[in-house]
Parts: sequence; C-alpha cells; structure tokens
Amino acid sequence: MAASVGIFLSYDSEADILELVTSPDQPYVSHEVRHGFLVHHEPKSGAIVGFAIHHFLQDFSARPLNLPLKVSFAPAEGAERALPYDSSL
Repeated sequence: MAASVGIFLSYDSEADILELVTSPDQPYVSHEVRHGFLVHHEPKSGAIVGFAIHHFLQDFSARPLNLPLKVSFAPAEGAERALPYDSSL
C-alpha cells in the first residue's frame, strides 16, 4: 500500500492559477504537458509532487480536465468531522 500524502490546494484569482502540491515547501521542476497544465516533479527522484493549472477558470471550467490519478479520501488527523449535508438549507 502506498504511503498517504496530503494535498495543499491554492488558487490565485489574480493570475487565475490553481495549484495542488504535496508540500508547499517542496522543491520541484515543472513540465507543461498540455497548454496551461503543468506537472511538478521532485528534481532528484522525478516523483510527481503536484500540478498547476494556469487560466483555470478561463480555460478549464468549460471543458473537462481528466487527470490520471488514483486517490482515496480520509479525514486528516485532527480534522473535524463534517456534518451531514442538509439539502433544506
């Protein structure tokens, strides 16, 4: 079983860039794999440590963005449990 990692997500509305990284302090090099979509790699191992999506709302909100990722979701240690969704609100 692979080790789990957290994902840090940030969005810069002025530059319209969505960033997802495993650590905000992780050094990486980037490679553009599709116009406006960059993959971040750890320099020594080449391991993928994140993604950046430039022109996120402008370009990607109108068409699907399919990422070849395998993920699982679980609350982080110390995270509060979400309340059940109330559709009447």
